[in-house]
Amino acid sequence: MRRSFHYMVFLTCFFAMCACRNQPPGQSVHDRLLEAVLAGNREVVDSCLQNGGNPNLRDDEGTPLLILAVNAGKPGILESILRYRVSVDARRQSGYQSTALMETALRNNLEAARLLLSRGAGVNLRDSIGDTALHWAAFYGRLELARLLCENGAGLSITSREGAPLDVALWQFNDAVADYLVAKDATMRQSGEFVEAVRAGNEAAVKQLLKAGANADQLDESGSPVLVIAASRGFFNIVKLLLEKKTDPDLMNRVGQTALCRAVYFGHEDIAKLLASHGAGINKAGPHYRMTPLHAAAKSGQSTIGQWLIEKRANIDAQEGISGYTPLMIATSYGRQDMVKVLIKARANPHIKGFDGAALPDLINYAGRPEIARLLEEYMLQQ
Repeated sequence: MRRSFHYMVFLTCFFAMCACRNQPPGQSVHDRLLEAVLAGNREVVDSCLQNGGNPNLRDDEGTPLLILAVNAGKPGILESILRYRVSVDARRQSGYQSTALMETALRNNLEAARLLLSRGAGVNLRDSIGDTALHWAAFYGRLELARLLCENGAGLSITSREGAPLDVALWQFNDAVADYLVAKDATMRQSGEFVEAVRAGNEAAVKQLLKAGANADQLDESGSPVLVIAASRGFFNIVKLLLEKKTDPDLMNRVGQTALCRAVYFGHEDIAKLLASHGAGINKAGPHYRMTPLHAAAKSGQSTIGQWLIEKRANIDAQEGISGYTPLMIATSYGRQDMVKVLIKARANPHIKGFDGAALPDLINYAGRPEIARLLEEYMLQQ
């Protein structure tokens, strides 16, 4: 049986080598190597590398083979490439000029991240806007990847155009990552009994502490007001208690999100309406990120709440502060069909461009949702 097994392994390797050596006329070993990586064929990848394939190869757009391997989702192929003298921190020549380690966040590829780190990948290298791999993990909400990066020396205080990793996690509503980064940062003071009671949703304790003089405007370690925390977590009665203590309904967290913005994102319609009844600003947002409640509805696909916000005179064409995207652009890029319909009905402007020059047709292609594409193409023809 062992001889048969080894013979089968030999045949497999032999045919893989033939596949690389006997490529179609005009196709080089490098072309074959690129095809094999994209197809996820490790046997052919191994054969091509053994027969002179360049592990530092790039495709026509300047993307390194290493990044293509990470995004192919086949750790075995990445492992094969890393056996050779390869530049582990090679960057894309376009886009954000990201490294392979950064791009492990796209598909939450933990195994690839471990391999790259074991080969010395730069954990604190920055992309073209100053983001590190930890910023990428925070953006995509990859908690375990964030843990791995921090264990390997990722900097918590490195700031980019988008802020520190904690700012990015909060901005993208990735609260599990944000909570981890707060706990990891030794420079942040402990929040205290009142904040912990709010976080836990302990209504009786909150009521008792408020009666004893607790500050209804108190902030947690990261600068989030307790009202914002309660609204995010759906604690209606605690939000009501805080509002009865005359806390400002428009208090913001460190990235300029109000309690209303966060209640909308997480689908807490009752809390959103309670906040509005106490004067919360429908279009209120901080000056840098400028994430309004309607942007939040577009991002999370809360179409019913989105319709309510529009009826309350939300600015349907407001541009978010980092990307310049409008609610319609955000709903399109996240594939939120019902929200797209709500915004079309409200006559949202389909011709605004993001700060990077991206227009709605670009986002339609990115989303890859034919039903949304049909809706928007028909709408744009009418404008």
